[in-house]
Amino acid sequence: MQTVRTNLSNNASSQYTNFDFNSMCRFNGVILAAGAGGLFKACCGSDDNGTDIDAYFTPVKTNFGSLNKKRERHVYLAGECDGEMQVDLICDDKAAIGPYEVAFQPTEGQQRRRVKVGASDFAYASHKVGNVDGSNFSIDIIEAYLDVKPYGGN
Repeated sequence: MQTVRTNLSNNASSQYTNFDFNSMCRFNGVILAAGAGGLFKACCGSDDNGTDIDAYFTPVKTNFGSLNKKRERHVYLAGECDGEMQVDLICDDKAAIGPYEVAFQPTEGQQRRRVKVGASDFAYASHKVGNVDGSNFSIDIIEAYLDVKPYGGN
C-alpha cells in the first residue's frame, strides 16, 4: 500500500510505501497513521523494527531551461547527513546512471559536496538522492553543472 502525506506549510509531499495505512496526520507534533489494524504512532525512530529505513527523493524532471542536448559533468548537494548517501542521474526515460557516492562527513553539520557523475547526452533529467543503510539526511540545495551542446549538435 502507498500513503502520501503533504506538508501544507510548504506543499511538500512525502510518499510512504509498504505501510498498511489509509490515512496520516500530524497531531500535537506527532505523526499518526491509521489503517485496518488501528491507530499507530508513525515516522519516529531511526529504524523500522530493526530494519534500516531506505529513503530517497526525486526532484521534478527538467530540461534546465534549454531544448538543446546536455551532458552533466557533476552535481553539488548541500545539506547534512549522519551516514552515507548516494545520487543517481536519470536521463530522459532511460535507466538511472549511478549510484554515485556523496562524501558527506557525519560530524561536520551543514556541508556542500561535489559529486562527479557519468556523462550522458539528454534532453530532460532528474536526480534520485537517497540514503545508504538508513542514514538520516536533509538536502537543501542541488546544483547541476552541465555542458550544453549547440542546437542540433551530437
